[in-house]
Amino acid sequence: MIVESSASLVITSSTMTVEQITEKLGIEPAASRNTGDPHGARRPEASGVVVQRTARETFWRLDSGEGRDTDSSSSLVALVDLLRDKRDNLASLRPMCTTTIIWGGFSDSDQGGFVFPAALLDELGALGCDLHGTAYLSEGESAGEL
Repeated sequence: MIVESSASLVITSSTMTVEQITEKLGIEPAASRNTGDPHGARRPEASGVVVQRTARETFWRLDSGEGRDTDSSSSLVALVDLLRDKRDNLASLRPMCTTTIIWGGFSDSDQGGFVFPAALLDELGALGCDLHGTAYLSEGESAGEL
């Protein structure tokens, strides 16, 4: 059963800046970087020269927050609540951006079952963003070991 989850809206673009996306949505991101910004660890190349990777595209992320779940969908509900009145803004970004909602659920067992209510699925669909979900399973005993 999912006991904890988190959800985020992630927007990427090769043509818009963080500032433009923020202005269009009217929401400050939790994390962001513009095309060309340094990111990640500095690493040595085969030649021995240490290089800093740079972002290939703009990255903008809004988090709903993390917390204990009573129904495995509370983080998605919180994200929908943040974005409900931004549907048109999101739609206007899509010609220049990719908009994705990322959900991660953390299970208390090796079966990570979850349910998203139909009404929530309707609201997620109305936002027009693809949903990428992952259930993270515990390393507990499997059914074969009982």
